[in-house]
Amino acid sequence: SLKSYALQSMIDRLTQEQKDEARGIGNKILRLVDEMREKDPSLPLRIIQIEAGAYNSLGGMSLMEGTEEGARTAVGYFEKCRAIKDEMNDTHGVAVAESNLALAKSKYCGKDPLKELAISQKSYDQQVKNLGEGAIDTIRAGMNLSTSLKNANRFIQAERLLTKLAAVCRQVHGPDHTMTKLVKAALGKRERYVVAKNVEDQWMY
Repeated sequence: SLKSYALQSMIDRLTQEQKDEARGIGNKILRLVDEMREKDPSLPLRIIQIEAGAYNSLGGMSLMEGTEEGARTAVGYFEKCRAIKDEMNDTHGVAVAESNLALAKSKYCGKDPLKELAISQKSYDQQVKNLGEGAIDTIRAGMNLSTSLKNANRFIQAERLLTKLAAVCRQVHGPDHTMTKLVKAALGKRERYVVAKNVEDQWMY
């Protein structure tokens, strides 16, 4: 999308010093939240949301390094973000965090993204043939396929597939169904994809 390219352009212009400064801000936020929690464990919801956002942003910055170590560090941050979202019963946030986790893990697990894509495509096609496009298992297989597409750097195809899945799921199961909400979260109607300069690292926030 245009927003994605605008964000990519912004990231491209960041100097290493600016990136280090952004990491410093994220870590400072986490330290402040820890200090607040020591004084009063019952933090306001807004503070907890800020904490989750800091973990997510730090994970994204680590993933942008383009190294195995950076990806492993990103996994740790994304896992903490997911745990917070899960505790908040934020289904939308959990879906986003899990998508980020899958992307980060794919960077160091030694998987061949094209082979994974072929497997996911075959699974989705089989589900469509056997169950139809609107079945829950088919939608789930489609979401897995979209992740494989993103891991293979086929971002436009992934977005088109998710858009299709969202429309089908909404029509068949209704806008309030859990799967519809999960697809909507994955599509990122309220998130933005941030693509690094080498077009290899991407995360949602």
